[in-house]
Amino acid sequence: MFCAYAGQQAIGTGWTDYPAHSRFPELHGGAVLPEWRGRGVYAALFERRFAQARARGFEWMAVDASPMSRPILESMGFMPVCETWPMRYRF
Repeated sequence: MFCAYAGQQAIGTGWTDYPAHSRFPELHGGAVLPEWRGRGVYAALFERRFAQARARGFEWMAVDASPMSRPILESMGFMPVCETWPMRYRF
């Protein structure tokens, strides 16, 4: 997990899962406080997670991007391969 700070205040976060036996680390939880958006915080968190994955020997990454994140990730070279939608199982 990575967290971006402005002084003592956490302003953004994101983490990466590394599923066993997978070639695709998965980016999760990229979020930035509204008042800090548009200042490169999300991109910096992404770059740090990407660098960590590369250092671990991974060539590919997977992300289920929200409509807000998708344009940023596409500008960084991600290409959509499919769409997903949330579902909930009722017991």
